[in-house]
Amino acid sequence: MSCTALAQGFIPKTCKTVSGTKKFMIIEFENIDVAGIVRTANVITTLPKLDGSRFWEYNQKAEVANWKETGSSTTKEGAFKFEQTATFDLNSLDTLSRKEAVKLLKKTLMVIACDNDGTFWLLGEDYGMDVTSLGTDGGVDFSSFRGSKVELKAMGFTEATEIDDAIIADLLVVTPI
Repeated sequence: MSCTALAQGFIPKTCKTVSGTKKFMIIEFENIDVAGIVRTANVITTLPKLDGSRFWEYNQKAEVANWKETGSSTTKEGAFKFEQTATFDLNSLDTLSRKEAVKLLKKTLMVIACDNDGTFWLLGEDYGMDVTSLGTDGGVDFSSFRGSKVELKAMGFTEATEIDDAIIADLLVVTPI
């Protein structure tokens, strides 16, 4: 991999935007043709999934879900990596929600985060994301959280990449076999 030259600098924004993640879209990592991902101007414009597969939506309440990325490098080895983390709630404590949470725990996943401003980001492109923590809480008082809290992590060399929102609808539909 060759190094690229700096190209634009940075100018702070003067307008405010909304933060937070409103949903995650999740598919089994094995159902994505990673080699077929196409970027145009650093935005993913093609994200091919295998026949018979689709992304599933995990919608969230306001100010609950989050994703973040930390890039790091070593001076001695001259290497770099990105660690991505996604956290969200399944705020229902019933059999089907619990079974879904356990299914997430057992799979390596490809994740798309949808921010509250409508921007979509691909997480776990290189090796997928794995659930590293799945906690279930029955609540303490009558208004406590009741459900499962999910944390996923990924490690790789590709940073989170924006996805063209024009392709999102197709990702939610089962590809014919």
